[in-house]
Amino acid sequence: MLHLSKEALIPMNNAILLDSKAVEEMTSLKSWTIRRLVHKKRFPKPHKPTGNLNYWRLTDVENWISEACDLKEAK
Repeated sequence: MLHLSKEALIPMNNAILLDSKAVEEMTSLKSWTIRRLVHKKRFPKPHKPTGNLNYWRLTDVENWISEACDLKEAK
């Protein structure tokens, strides 16, 4: 079971944002892989509410994981 620290979760406008480390933990992907997938438009685009740091909506990451699992099952 995944346990995210309170620092990894940021509430914002009725959404929960995840920092890069939390996204890496949830997806088991390294940061460079996530950046590459974002560039190829195959992973949700991050938000930058505070300067240069990247954050992702929890729902976007959960949906991406669900879609990735559906694709694996379809093969």
